[in-house]
Amino acid sequence: MKGRNGFHRCGGIFALLVLSSCASLRNAPTAAVTIQPGESRARVLEQLGEPGDRQFSGDDEALQFCKTTGNMVVAAQVGEYTVVWLFRGRVTGVTTYREVLGTFKKCDSAFRSMSWEEAPTRPPATMFDGDGE
Repeated sequence: MKGRNGFHRCGGIFALLVLSSCASLRNAPTAAVTIQPGESRARVLEQLGEPGDRQFSGDDEALQFCKTTGNMVVAAQVGEYTVVWLFRGRVTGVTTYREVLGTFKKCDSAFRSMSWEEAPTRPPATMFDGDGE
């Protein structure tokens, strides 16, 4: 029975490590699927909270949110990223990407530099008149 108890203890510790590696899922930007073009920056922050990264180019802004998935003990972590693109404070679109992070890394260490050519097409200028708030 000694060996069996030791096995159960090891199995319990392993299960605890696996479950703890999923803890960042609680902070995942799951509300991103409800974000629609034309919504204000304030509405995005209300739904998703503060972004992990913000980048600007003129009147364009990219807000990046992430969650870490995978098991940090036996496999590489994967970062799942959501980018909310804004023009003059209004959403123009939402894109996603994934990055393999390696063991013991979290997604907030690997945000991409935005390529503004990848931004969704802007709407007609008159659609987003105003401050976006």
